[in-house]
Amino acid sequence: MAMAGGIDVVNRMKDGLAPPALVLLGGVADIDAIRLSPQRDAIEVGAGARHDAVANSDVLLAWLPDLARCWERIANIRIRMQGTVAGNLLALMSGYEGAVLLSALGASMVYSTRDSRGDMIAVRKFGEAADSFFERGGLVEKLRVPLPMAGTTRRLLYDRSLRPILTVALRIDCAGGAVVSACAVIGGCHRWPFACDLPVAGVALSELHAQADGTARSAVRQMPEPTVPWFGVANYRETVASVLLSRLIREVAA
Repeated sequence: MAMAGGIDVVNRMKDGLAPPALVLLGGVADIDAIRLSPQRDAIEVGAGARHDAVANSDVLLAWLPDLARCWERIANIRIRMQGTVAGNLLALMSGYEGAVLLSALGASMVYSTRDSRGDMIAVRKFGEAADSFFERGGLVEKLRVPLPMAGTTRRLLYDRSLRPILTVALRIDCAGGAVVSACAVIGGCHRWPFACDLPVAGVALSELHAQADGTARSAVRQMPEPTVPWFGVANYRETVASVLLSRLIREVAA
């Protein structure tokens, strides 16, 4: 079993996991590097980058500042200094937040297996492919986070006030006072976050505020029935998710 930060591996070993061998990845060159891609169209985040490094990366603060600001709110200081980006994804924990933010940004995982090198899968689709990934001996090399097109402004907003039962992220790209594309992601309700592209392309920002409630309700209605147990009021998470998403849309519009 490969191990970088080791937080989830060690916790699972305490619960009985007994891998025949552990391979520490700390010595792999550039496994924690965060840099602009050679094509200058994406930020490449090394699989072993710690959460604190992501939040304080000069590269991210220059190119995707909202991601850095959202990431600095993840976990406590002990976990931020030890836990890694890839580990956060591979743990498949419904309350973890990396997949929520990276899915909203259209990020992809670059990985290798026993039989191939440099494969790529969208983070938002990893949940349904995770079992196959582990069976093939997958090892994540880096995360590729695409940058917005030239002339486009990207906003990423995040509400984690009800974590771990519910988190909501919103990414909106705008140009010329109108929406180019938008994506909402809801975490905490399933093993992997639910992502939904919002049908607001071409809508003027000045009109987005008035459409916020309807857009949010329509997006949440597409979410599959939650699979993570909830012992509160029925449909509470779905109702609140719509409210939180509407607030985020209104914040962008303002």
